[in-house]
Amino acid sequence: MRKIRASIQIILCAALLTGVGGCSKVQLERPTLEDLGLISVIGFDYLDDKHLKMFAAIPQSSQGKKNKTQIFNATASIPHQALMRLSSMSEKTVTMAQMRVVLFSEAFARKKGLKDTMISLYRDPLIGDNVFIGIVEGTVEELMNARYKNTEELGVFLNDVLHPRRETSFQPHSTLHDFMFHTTAETSDPVVPFLKRSEGSIQIAYGVILKNGKMVDVLKQDEGKLIVPLFGITQPPSIELSIADEKEPDGRAEAIIDYISAKCRITVSGDLQRPVFQIKMSMKGNLLAYTGSKDLENPDQMNAVQEQLEKEMEKSLTKTLIRMQKKSLDPVGFGEYLRSKYDGKWSREKGDDYLANAVFNTRVALKLIRYGTISGKK
Repeated sequence: MRKIRASIQIILCAALLTGVGGCSKVQLERPTLEDLGLISVIGFDYLDDKHLKMFAAIPQSSQGKKNKTQIFNATASIPHQALMRLSSMSEKTVTMAQMRVVLFSEAFARKKGLKDTMISLYRDPLIGDNVFIGIVEGTVEELMNARYKNTEELGVFLNDVLHPRRETSFQPHSTLHDFMFHTTAETSDPVVPFLKRSEGSIQIAYGVILKNGKMVDVLKQDEGKLIVPLFGITQPPSIELSIADEKEPDGRAEAIIDYISAKCRITVSGDLQRPVFQIKMSMKGNLLAYTGSKDLENPDQMNAVQEQLEKEMEKSLTKTLIRMQKKSLDPVGFGEYLRSKYDGKWSREKGDDYLANAVFNTRVALKLIRYGTISGKK
């Protein structure tokens, strides 16, 4: 009787185990393209030193939907923790494999800094190196939830805004790869575009200089247009300069130069305790507009204006470099020139010490090919 009872118990246990095993072998189907939520933009707002608020923009493929982009948000300590929480809010399988843009609020950049978040994103194999970075005025939430003219999808729009163009090359555009390179090399500081909402659109206002991942200072447009040839940009955007003219009511004349080409050569001499940087810039361009009293039909007066513009560019460029030097910032990458002269293990602290005593000698050779609108006296 006991043997029969034991046999029945064994049979029942086997049946139960078989049923449990069968349930555990349910296969999850791989999502199709239509089932994927492809994040195009993510952004971060500052909450406190331990928490962030992450926003994600997912394009909507349905033609009938009024909003072409759906915005989700979640609060967490690290980006991927927020991503897991975002995934539970969408009916689709959320992925960052097609991400184009990463945004940070100004408060986030100043208080928390970008470094830890960017390292976390850089380690994700799904995220490409060419993702553009931007810092926004106000909050990311306001920028991502706003409506913009003639814009269907936020990711495409922001990617176009941040994509390198001559008109916005007054600051070097930054990608995830660029940021990590400058941050880990310890010989320069990354520069990131600063975005502002304006009249139903978004514009790049200036470049933000980061140190140790935090926003420290900015390169204004006029400063950026002078300094970008030092980054190797051979066709900078047009620049407006003011030069002395005693015959004008306010003693100044305005000139606008449209660059055709620009070349820059940087060398360093002296020792590390007193390095001397020789910066030679060769520029060609057209004088689009001039409001001064000089007669540009006269070769001598034309050369005089050209020399004035050269001196003004040299003065303004040196002033900008010294301002960066006083704040221990190195957006140009002068530290790389010093590291090549240093024998031993390099550190950013050493670079800051050496740059603090550096001398900058700038020389600009400007060749004006032709001139356009003349609104001053002849």
